[in-house]
Amino acid sequence: PFVLSGLAMTVAVGVGIVAIPWTRLPVWTQLFPTITYCIAVGLVREGQGGAKSGLSVLLLVPVMWQALYGTRRQLVFAVATSTLTLIVPIVAIGGDHYPPEEWNRAFAWSVAMAAVGYVVHRLVNRLRANEAALARIANIAHGLTVAGDNREAICRGALEVTGADAAALLEPGDEVLDATAVAGHGDALGRIAGHDSAEAAYRSGERCLETDTPSAESVS
Repeated sequence: PFVLSGLAMTVAVGVGIVAIPWTRLPVWTQLFPTITYCIAVGLVREGQGGAKSGLSVLLLVPVMWQALYGTRRQLVFAVATSTLTLIVPIVAIGGDHYPPEEWNRAFAWSVAMAAVGYVVHRLVNRLRANEAALARIANIAHGLTVAGDNREAICRGALEVTGADAAALLEPGDEVLDATAVAGHGDALGRIAGHDSAEAAYRSGERCLETDTPSAESVS
């Protein structure tokens, strides 16, 4: 009965993930598949001889799922729930099915899953951010090919890609750099009205970072 119940719950989780419109439901409801699946694995383990069954590796599924598609909190929840799936039988049943040595396995599992889940989740978020940035850059490049004077479009594109409040396009004049196009909020534009730092960076060919922005003339 334990195995059949576990398999039925696993099938229900799979169907629910596909059929239920999770985006229309509160975020916390997305934790139910993780809980249900971990209970299902616990039941199947018990039906197959407990700790000796070697089925604890199945608990990797919810951790990796949340690392790939969930938030950081959901990942932490998946690691905690999978670890509890290993701990609860030790406390509630024990004996030969779940000997004291299982505590070491549960501890090692929690540490390993936390580390692996964090690394995978961070890499996935970086890839998504890079893809989004490339998509924005592609849209900007397309806009530049059809626009007339592209200067303002370049500034708007810089705002979109970087998330800045204001952007100015500075081009060499007779003696100083001239702001030939600007985009962004009026208050922020006022802060970059003086562009001594930009001119210094242009003349030297090196990056220039303002560490004291309240008193820097280029952002005052």
